[in-house]
Amino acid sequence: GEQLEGTSWPIQLVEGSFVPGQPFAFRLFGAKPSGSAFHVVGLTPLNAPFKGGTMVPNPFLITGPWPISPAGSLTIAGPSWFAGPPGLQILAQFWFADPGGPAGFASSSAVRVITQ
Repeated sequence: GEQLEGTSWPIQLVEGSFVPGQPFAFRLFGAKPSGSAFHVVGLTPLNAPFKGGTMVPNPFLITGPWPISPAGSLTIAGPSWFAGPPGLQILAQFWFADPGGPAGFASSSAVRVITQ
């Protein structure tokens, strides 16, 4: 949860097993078309106010900027690189500039992944 509405309601979906070497994907839908997004990843929740919304992950890794398609979607996919003990929690959320957001930004829903 904790998405921040911008031009639309962005949502993030995650799929895959998150076992090292197995396929995974983070998918963003409903983002501002043709912009760029940053993917914020953390191991613990921060749940702090940020740009009019809530930054869910306590940032450990920030990647991007990733290009958003003209349809407002983005996929980060590949073989899983997560190499942690089983049961490790990973929180992730997309953030991007969007003039429709309260402070000129919007964010996706956050997701929580538990490694196997």
